[in-house]
Amino acid sequence: MYEIFDPFIQRETWFTGHANEELVFYTALSKVAWSPEFDPDRMADYFRSKLNISRDDGEFGLADAVDLWCDRAHAVKAFLKYNRISPPGAQSTA
Repeated sequence: MYEIFDPFIQRETWFTGHANEELVFYTALSKVAWSPEFDPDRMADYFRSKLNISRDDGEFGLADAVDLWCDRAHAVKAFLKYNRISPPGAQSTA
């Protein structure tokens, strides 16, 4: 499931938070955010594993960037849940 983010983390500037990076990240996230199996913390672990970044890697701020994307994914999941937003094409439960 987390392979959907490979095009994002393979970008040389994935960690910058630039609008272009946000577009790639959120496009990937939109494909998995509604899945009950999607876990932002596991997504972050996947990023760290693929990019060979430790949780406490402070040298280039990459660990902080992973944490930021994880927080953003958590925010999206919470927003969808608490606003009862169904996936596109699904019947609304509201």
